[in-house]
Amino acid sequence: MAKQVILTDIAERDLEDITDYLIENWGVVVCEKFLHRFEQVCDIISDNPGIYPVIYDKEKVRKCVLTHQNTIYFREHANKVELITIFDSRQDPAKLSALLGNS
Repeated sequence: MAKQVILTDIAERDLEDITDYLIENWGVVVCEKFLHRFEQVCDIISDNPGIYPVIYDKEKVRKCVLTHQNTIYFREHANKVELITIFDSRQDPAKLSALLGNS
């Protein structure tokens, strides 16, 4: 059974920042392709969150590569999936640890 996918405030801000960047630097068509890919991946996560590896056991955080530059980190709950962040892999990994509570 598919679970509801929700975005944390951080993930919402990440998505907004990414789409703003794409529109400004690459155009609307590229942004629309990204959003289509994001929706596809969210559907897969919703249906089968367990197919993605757990990368932080303590917090039960899973990792899903969205694009070459962006990775979704999420946590599965009983009847929902919480997207924690959409992280740009070119950023400092220490920032990711802080976001996921592993500082």
